[in-house]
Amino acid sequence: MELMKLLLIALTALSMTGCGDLSKQSSERAEYAFLRGYADLAMESFHLQYLGLTTPPGENINCFGARFMTRELHTINDARNLVKTSAKQFIEEANKNENLRKYFKNETFDIDQLDYYISFWDENTDRPPKPYVALATVKDGKITYYFKRDDSEFLDDNASIIEDY
Repeated sequence: MELMKLLLIALTALSMTGCGDLSKQSSERAEYAFLRGYADLAMESFHLQYLGLTTPPGENINCFGARFMTRELHTINDARNLVKTSAKQFIEEANKNENLRKYFKNETFDIDQLDYYISFWDENTDRPPKPYVALATVKDGKITYYFKRDDSEFLDDNASIIEDY
């Protein structure tokens, strides 16, 4: 009887803490495992430091990505090249990862599902001044380039450039 009570208490505690949702835990573990491995590749190939996930883990992966940072200055043409090549590599690696792929909502992961950020930081002034890009994002198949405002460290939304991937 005591064993039955302990088992009931343990099952109740697990269900209350969310530990009963094994599918979410498994997809979350797969996402974090992939990102830990990809962080090394991003640093080695593109000098991008991994900062974290862009979307919360879920049962099925419909939208997925990460935030990165570099201390290298990039004009729009250099940033475009970095964003396109690193985003393409991210998508290819995600599609090759068997453990991650089983949680994709669709059969394959593509540019329309990518949520990807690269922040550019100047060693001396935080966000680099124009003509350098301060932030580039890929979302919904579009790349947006943001620039620092002339009078502050904030992004200048009026100077943003949006283009198709």
